[in-house]
Amino acid sequence: MKEDTTAIRVQNEALMTNVGEILTQIKGFQAGHRGIEEWMDDISALTSYAETAYAETVAYAETSYAESVAEPAESSTPPPAESTATDTTVSLPIHQDDGPIPPSAKAATDDTTLFEPVYQQGDPGHGIGGYDLRSESDRCFALDYNSTGKLDHLVLFRPGTGLITILQNTAGVFTSVYQSASGIGTFDILSPLDRAVAFDYTGSGRLDHIIFYRPGYNVIYILGRLNATYTAVFESQSGIGGVLSLGSPRDRIFAFDYNHSGKPDHLAVYRPGMGEFWIFRNDMQTGGTFTPVYDPGRPGQGIGNFDLIREHDRAFAFDWDGTGKMDHIVLYRSGDGILYVVKNDNGKFIAVWASHWTGEGGVPAQGVGEYNLADRRDVAFAYDWAHTGRRDHIALYRPGTGTFWVIARDGNGWEPVFHEGDPGRGVGGYDLMHERDTVFAFDHDGKGKSDGLVVYRANGTGTIWILKHV
Repeated sequence: MKEDTTAIRVQNEALMTNVGEILTQIKGFQAGHRGIEEWMDDISALTSYAETAYAETVAYAETSYAESVAEPAESSTPPPAESTATDTTVSLPIHQDDGPIPPSAKAATDDTTLFEPVYQQGDPGHGIGGYDLRSESDRCFALDYNSTGKLDHLVLFRPGTGLITILQNTAGVFTSVYQSASGIGTFDILSPLDRAVAFDYTGSGRLDHIIFYRPGYNVIYILGRLNATYTAVFESQSGIGGVLSLGSPRDRIFAFDYNHSGKPDHLAVYRPGMGEFWIFRNDMQTGGTFTPVYDPGRPGQGIGNFDLIREHDRAFAFDWDGTGKMDHIVLYRSGDGILYVVKNDNGKFIAVWASHWTGEGGVPAQGVGEYNLADRRDVAFAYDWAHTGRRDHIALYRPGTGTFWVIARDGNGWEPVFHEGDPGRGVGGYDLMHERDTVFAFDHDGKGKSDGLVVYRANGTGTIWILKHV
């Protein structure tokens, strides 16, 4: 844990370095491009957020270290906290400081050839398609650029600089179909806080639009492609839907199929640590306004009885039934072994699966599918393991340890179909031994199946691999 504390300190010092970069940019800025006051607001928010995150994470790491070396005390399992939510009967456990959940006894898979690299740039590397990946702030996600229903293009961008590139894959060679050093459409990408996701704006069932948003500043843009250019089809400087300001740096967005229509055309927006979760419908007939269809109010109560009271709570859309519809939501709390899957039942969200205390005298949550979710670094995402075009499996990984698993539904439970333990050997030859390693699903061969993986190292070394599942 001492090493974790050092790593956390290094990461947050790197984040604070971005503040210095912004100051340098301000000095060279020409009048009339962007107000100095706005830059100073960015600096203030980034500084506050970095310092708060640093203090909280270091405190957690040092406390965990002290607990790990102390003699274990005899204790009984506490009962679950009484839920305040009203849309389900499943109880969500509150975080307990009882030490880490024991690791799974599942051994690493014997078959190390299930994933193969189709593109690889080592550490250090040269990035991909002319994008050098030489900044620790670089981010990457998959996009349906050609509106074909295939997430077969890569978007790479550098928050705080305006730099963005969209790449296509032709027989393993990645080339740019769009690039800019001054943002995209009318969104400048000039804040270090800028984030982006793919979205189905038109209700076509295709994630062919890009949402750029600036959490903490109430800013959200939705960009659509016309020929080789992007234009804003929706933009707001005051949040979205009339009820959500996007005023917290913790705000996160993803596309969701609310109506079980096969179209991820609703926006799910949540604020971890505050219990707040909203879902918005795009009213195309009224010129692209957004109306809340799920709004628990403030203070929030989470969703599906997952209370969202921890800042590290995360959520994503998932195909629970294997129907090709991303109409369920997975919520998880890494470090506490908690994962829920919730569904929309006529506007009321209920849990269809949850790892939780079973009641008085029950046992603490133990993760999912033998993966214990006992480390704060754990990340999960929806994945098409079976090459079906349905993201109905969950991939989980623990950056810095080489751990990578894929789990599948097995009756009322879960079963691992690929598992590399902690420590493990990574996936497809990529070691996953750096804490800035990031993994997501990708349609690497343009067949309409997000069964490939993009793995990149967000530490400014130009490292990125693309793996196919054979």
